[in-house]
Amino acid sequence: MKIKILKQDFGGQGQIDTTSQSMGNWVSREQILSELSEIKIEPVAVSRGEIPLEQANNILRKNRTLTVIGFDVLQIPRHKITFHLR
Repeated sequence: MKIKILKQDFGGQGQIDTTSQSMGNWVSREQILSELSEIKIEPVAVSRGEIPLEQANNILRKNRTLTVIGFDVLQIPRHKITFHLR
């Protein structure tokens, strides 16, 4: 089974760049982009199916901790497992 690793955009930048919807009367697109630019979020690996064990082991060895979150089909987090190395 081949696992495809995707990079997730949690900062919202991709959605703002592609939206054609109005932001309402209270905020401007520029204000939202300015606020998002101040948020520093590192992309994380996303996999569908089995967890890529080699990559998971490398992350665990490097950071001494690894958190795996399982989502359902509606992208609601349902399970969280955290591994720690002593």
